[in-house]
Amino acid sequence: MEPSNHIEPSLPKSRPRLSTSAGIFFIIILALLAFTWAVMPPRHFPKDTPFLVNKGDSIKRAAANLQAAGFIHSDLLFSIYARFTDKDKGVIAGIYVFDKPTNMFSMAEKMTKTGGSEPYVKVTIPEGSNNAEIAAILEKRIVNFSKEEFLTGTMELEGYLFPDTYHLSPYSSEDVIIDILRKNFNEKMKPLEPGIKQFGKPLSEVLIMAAIIEEEGKSPESKRMISDVLWKRLKDDMPLQVDVATSTYATTGLTPKPITNPGLESIQAAINPKPNPYWYYLSDEDGNFHYATSFEDHTANIAKYLK
Repeated sequence: MEPSNHIEPSLPKSRPRLSTSAGIFFIIILALLAFTWAVMPPRHFPKDTPFLVNKGDSIKRAAANLQAAGFIHSDLLFSIYARFTDKDKGVIAGIYVFDKPTNMFSMAEKMTKTGGSEPYVKVTIPEGSNNAEIAAILEKRIVNFSKEEFLTGTMELEGYLFPDTYHLSPYSSEDVIIDILRKNFNEKMKPLEPGIKQFGKPLSEVLIMAAIIEEEGKSPESKRMISDVLWKRLKDDMPLQVDVATSTYATTGLTPKPITNPGLESIQAAINPKPNPYWYYLSDEDGNFHYATSFEDHTANIAKYLK
């Protein structure tokens, strides 16, 4: 029998692999993406927040502190670039404040060439912030700030710390900040003094009411409407019954002190109530206000708009 010339087709031993050049290209793309991510500012960059570089801090320590505070993604990359930039001179001691998200390269350039020592930090205190909330805001902006000392110093000043945007020294003491907030309050009250005098209520009562209005109202119109309702209830010795101060459901009269620090709009509403026939009000889920002249109508509004 003659040998067969038939040859069986051979099967590939394994799947074809990517070429070496394609693999290298893929690795380069990944490296570039990682590098770009490391250089760009973090998503929650702490702008307007003072960052302190102490005298004698090494580049490595500064980089680690920057990463811990959320200014950069990679302390290692920052250290490498800073050493390349400063030629081993180190980072410049001082206070650095960035008013917008800043990439790692720009931060390293500033810290190794121009230095910090910013003259101020911008601090915004929203209307209706209570003293504890103000302390929490300041703690993030002021170097070595003590919430405990601030709250002790403002124990009797709830309502008298004016909510505004301030430019403060990053090294401001608690006493200095309190003084700045109080002086601003006094300045803002001066134009209102004739109106407060004409209204016939002491400033302490006006501020207590304004703080309630700040929390209860939304627009200037609703605040003035609420102001008239609450002053009428107070005059007739009716409980104010406001959700922002639960004690007003069980007792009559104002709260012992302001529950927050009201803004100018709420203080103006307190001394300029808009006369109306209503004794009750509520705000629906969309923030619209509904008023009633009787408890029965108010109950109907609750059933209609809140259930």
